[in-house]
Parts: sequence; C-alpha cells; structure tokens
Amino acid sequence: MRLSISLLASLGIVGAAVAQTNNEFPRYSGSTNFTTRSALAGTSEGEVCQRYPAAFFNAIGQTDDGSGNTVNRIAGMRYVIQDQSGITQEFFEYAIKGDDALAPGNVDPTNDLVRSAPIGTPVSSATGPVAWIYTSTFGTPYDNLAPQADLWFCIDVPANAAWTADGISVHMSGWTNSPVDNPNLTATIINFVNTVDQTAILNGTNPQAAVGVNNTRNQRIWPITPGATLQLGADIDPAAQVCPNPNYGCAGLYPDQNTGRNDGVSFKVVDANLPNTLFTILGTFGPSTTNPPIPVAGFVPGSPGSIYLNLPFISASFGSGLTDAAGLYETITFPWPFVLSAPVGVMTFQGFGVDFTVGRIVPTNSASFDAQ
Repeated sequence: MRLSISLLASLGIVGAAVAQTNNEFPRYSGSTNFTTRSALAGTSEGEVCQRYPAAFFNAIGQTDDGSGNTVNRIAGMRYVIQDQSGITQEFFEYAIKGDDALAPGNVDPTNDLVRSAPIGTPVSSATGPVAWIYTSTFGTPYDNLAPQADLWFCIDVPANAAWTADGISVHMSGWTNSPVDNPNLTATIINFVNTVDQTAILNGTNPQAAVGVNNTRNQRIWPITPGATLQLGADIDPAAQVCPNPNYGCAGLYPDQNTGRNDGVSFKVVDANLPNTLFTILGTFGPSTTNPPIPVAGFVPGSPGSIYLNLPFISASFGSGLTDAAGLYETITFPWPFVLSAPVGVMTFQGFGVDFTVGRIVPTNSASFDAQ
C-alpha cells in the first residue's frame, strides 16, 4: 500500500471522480429468520431501527462530492418489509437517525437526519402475507453524516390493531430463536436494533422510555452509498454454519475463537465505481475511534476520505487484489480453522483502492471485529 501511494505521488497523478454508482452496505447474515416489529406493539406507530455502531464501523460513505470535497454520503436505503395481509394497503416511512446524547448507544427518538414522505405498499389481491424488497434513492444525497458516530437506519411502520393478522413488519436475521446468524454467543454483544414507540411519546411517555432495545438480531434495513464499502466476515466450520459462508452478519463482528469453532476471517470490498481496480486491506489493533482520522490527501493530493486506523499499522496486508467487473473483491485471508495463540480483542481494518484513471487513493469505511 505504501508503495502504491508513493508511486502515485511520484508520478504527480491527481484528479477527482465524477460519476457515482451506489453500493449496498447490508449488515445481516444473508439469510432471514422471520419478520418482526421487534416488540413494537401493533397498536403503536413507530420505528424499527437498525444500528451501524461506531464501535464497528466508521466513515461510512466517504467519497468525493464531485467538487473535490470529501463527504460521508448516503444516497438511499434498501429494506425488506412484509404486510401480513396484502389486500390492505399500508403506508410507511423511512428515516435516518443519530445516537441519543441522553442515552448513548440508543437511537435518538426525537430527531431525524432524514425522513421520507409516506410510501404506500402496492395494492395486492393476496389475503395472506406479502413481502417486498424496496430500494429508495434520495432525491438529494445526504452528505452530513458524522463519520465517527452511531447511525440508525429506520422504517416507520403504522399502527394496526389487527396485528399479527395484518400490518407491516421488517425481515430480520438473528442468532436466537431458530438462528440463521451465529456469532460467538459467549461474547458481550451490543444492541443492534432499537424500536421507537412514537404513539407512546405522543401520549406523554418520556422519549427515552419509549425506546426498546434488542441484541439478538439485525433487521434487513441498510444504506446505499457511492462510497467504497468494507465488510468483515467469519469463515465458519461447515458443521456449525447455518447461513451463507462466510457470514457477514453479527458473526463477522464477533468471530468465535472458542475450541471447536476457530472461525476464520474474510474481507469483502464493494465499489461498483471501481471495477478491475487494485484494493489493499490494512489493519491495526484497537477500535477505530482512538486517534483522529488522517486525510488520505496528505499522501496523494486529490484523494477523498481519511484513514481510520490507529498507528502504527500492522506491516503486512490482510488482502490485496483486483475487484471484478461488478466492483467486488472478496478474500478469505484466514480460512477456517484459524487458531490464535491468544485472544486479540478488537482489531480494525480499512481498504484502499488505487485508482490510476484519475490518480488517487480511494478508502473504504473502517470495520472492526471483537474476538472475545
């Protein structure tokens, strides 16, 4: 990676990107358990919210805005919702929220960063459940994400007193109750899902008391962004896996290094803007919020984004290769069974693409795992 930076700098190659294609950044295992309002009562309108915690992800969506400025851009959202009775049309909304300063680690129940107008589900003749995969692209991308803060991507579902016979819910992937995801269950897993009971808030409940917490699932709600994305996966013993392998859901954040599992480590870089492009993955010990970010432009002028790795970097690359025609580079750097001599705790990684067409380095988000 340093050789690539030095080479570009010595050639004096600089430039800025123009066209942007969106990349998906899902957080679930690849399989679905069931559909749920995550304990939000059918008689309440409110939000089901999927967390992208700063403890594991930073600098989501960092990219060039087309004028040479770095932004953290979300261009839209993708989600899977289900109506228990397709014959009745329902209306929902999507939203992006930040963390609550009054209750850190939980969604801010009263402040929206982004909020859509009501969206009606398709009219159907089905009297039973109907599910849809929605892609919602914002008319104007949202460029004001805090790069080192929790983000929450939410679906606001309407009240329906007939729930569970009717009403909207969101598909999920979980690690209890017939799990399809399988992280290290001896680890202390943070909450990845909140619900906000907006009906209770309107009726006078303290907003923080109207937030429900769940640490057993990921909802199928995720952002789309033109920024390059990095996900961490666990390469799991085939005898133990219960979903597509490697697992890029919760198992990728909490790999199981207990005797009998010895999960390996996989990396997935996606950037549809950079097909057939060299990406290198670097890593370091500790979380990515320890030190201030380092602008990549300090190494190669004209490059967007920052480095979110603690110094010093581990000298060896954790993967280096070309993206395919769709912009995907995936490598199982440490295949199962991967036996560590001692627990490593938190490690953080970040990918860097060498874009020779405009002469710059393109960074992904940072991504961490916690091997307890």
